Amino acid sequence: MSSAASEVDKRQPLVLCTANITSWKSGYKAIIENEFSNKIVAFQEHRLSNKAATGNAGIHASRYGFRTFFSLGIKTEKGGYSSGVGFMWPKHIQTQNPGRMFNESRILSMEVPHASFGIITMVSFYGTTGDKTKTLENLRRVLDRLELTKCPYIVCGDFNIDVDEVSGKLCEWKLLARTMHGGDSCFSKDSVSNLDCFITSQMFRAQSLTCYT
Repeated sequence: MSSAASEVDKRQPLVLCTANITSWKSGYKAIIENEFSNKIVAFQEHRLSNKAATGNAGIHASRYGFRTFFSLGIKTEKGGYSSGVGFMWPKHIQTQNPGRMFNESRILSMEVPHASFGIITMVSFYGTTGDKTKTLENLRRVLDRLELTKCPYIVCGDFNIDVDEVSGKLCEWKLLARTMHGGDSCFSKDSVSNLDCFITSQMFRAQSLTCYT
């Protein structure tokens, strides 16, 4: 789990957290334990595959003062469930148009009005495990669409690609967006890696941003 915070407006700090929760059960546990207090949260891999399930998850979050919007997960060939991304935010934070630009099992957009930046488009992004080509195709498609808006944006999530490679691709694609991360964020029995990061648009470059894990 990683977070990014904007310090340009002390009265209205913007804190965005990205979390690959691997199932809604883990996400709900984190809500109960107050890990997401006063944060906009971009979820990946909630694995909720129908509207009844996402509706119930929304009720769970609402009990703790949050609103939610989810794209649907997918059923795997083995009969399990995978993917599904979403956003959760405190009820006092204004948001708009969730899912208007992207509403896919691995990509979801939402707009957040901000006193200093105007309308920020946020995207929760989940890379395809074991398919770097598909992940980069999706990321390029997302960034090209966002660049056309001429508005500030943040893409965050579990890219399933190391952040250094993502940074290299931004340069290769001649984009002025940059990556931000808070260090190692993925831990297994045998290794650690940094697959979770934020991509911030050029419009944030002159501002003070902090990223931490």
